[in-house]
Amino acid sequence: MGGLLLAVDHGNALSLGQRHEVRQRHLRRIRGTREHRFAEEDAAQRHAIEAAYERVLAPRLDGMRVAGRMQLAVASLEKTIAAKPDFAEACLNLANIYAELEHLDKAIAKYRQAIAISPTLIEAHYNLAALFQHQQRLDDAKRQYQAALIIKPDFREARERLGEVLRLLAQESAAP
Repeated sequence: MGGLLLAVDHGNALSLGQRHEVRQRHLRRIRGTREHRFAEEDAAQRHAIEAAYERVLAPRLDGMRVAGRMQLAVASLEKTIAAKPDFAEACLNLANIYAELEHLDKAIAKYRQAIAISPTLIEAHYNLAALFQHQQRLDDAKRQYQAALIIKPDFREARERLGEVLRLLAQESAAP
């Protein structure tokens, strides 16, 4: 299954299916759990989480998305966050749903919440920057791309997008 985000925190796992639409094309997707940074690098734990994800969570939440039941996924994530407010990955996933539903103020708030909880959550910085860029909030986008590059200097997509933002800012300042 391509384009699934996985949030993992000590046995809690949530997934979110993303549609491949133009307005979502720049949101960073985690292609399976192998690309996600786990707090524990224990292979047995990672294997157990991947197995649970493949058998239970991915089909259920992806099915919600396919069936157009995004509000059910939103409610599930909101309930999770209410029970565990420091679950940064759940905030990230909820922000991504809000962005897909075009609830941009809510998406921004949840990305910021994820960053406040986990300042090194690179996906939150990158996705927030992409959202700011989409809104033409170029200074904000620049700051978030730069934050992503501080965390991961070899993050090619963030470097390319930062270059685009810097070109746009230069054009704005050169315009009469």
